[in-house]
Amino acid sequence: MDLDQIKYDEMDYDEACDEMKLENMDYEDMFRKFWTITSCVMALIIVYYYKYVYKEPCMTSSFTGEIWIKELINGHPIRCVNALRMEPDLFIRMSHKLHTKYGLQPSNRMSIFEKVGIFLYTLALGVSNRVVGERFQRSGDTISRVFHEVLNAISSPSGLAYDIIRPRDPKYQHIPPQIANDERYMHYFKITKYY
Repeated sequence: MDLDQIKYDEMDYDEACDEMKLENMDYEDMFRKFWTITSCVMALIIVYYYKYVYKEPCMTSSFTGEIWIKELINGHPIRCVNALRMEPDLFIRMSHKLHTKYGLQPSNRMSIFEKVGIFLYTLALGVSNRVVGERFQRSGDTISRVFHEVLNAISSPSGLAYDIIRPRDPKYQHIPPQIANDERYMHYFKITKYY
C-alpha cells in the first residue's frame, strides 16, 4: 500500500467520524426540538382545556330560584311583596297572562314563574346582575337573557304595557286640574293667538 493511500483512507475515516458526529448532533438537536415543541403544545392544550372546556360549577346551592319562587308564592304574602313588590295572586295572574296572551314561553330548565320572578326581583330591588344570579342560582348570561325576554313580552308593540297603560283621554282634549291650576305647567298649555 502506498503512503498516500493510507493518508487518504485515514482522512476518509476522520471525515466519516465528523459526519457521524454532525448527524448525531443533528439527531440530538432534532430530538430536543421535537420534545420542546411537544411540551409547548401539551401546555397549550392544558391551558385551553382549563380555560374553555373544564367548567367548575359555580352555582351549586340546592336552594334554587325555582324553589325560592315557590316558597314566595306559597309563603306569607308580605314576603312576596317585599321581594317582588307584588302580591302572590297578582304575580301568578301576571305570569299566566304573559304566557298565554303575550308569548312568554318556558324553557327546558326554567318556568314562567322563575322568569317573571327574575324580572320583577331585578326591578323591585334594583340589584345587579350578579346579585340576581346568586339569588336564582343562574349565570349572568341567563339572567340577562331572561330579563330581556320578559321585557320584550311586556314592552313590545303587542305587549302587556300597550294593553294596560293607556291615557284616560286618548285625544288629550281635557287638561287635568293638577296641571291646569299649577303655574309651573300652565304656560306650556296656554294658547296664544298670533295675528
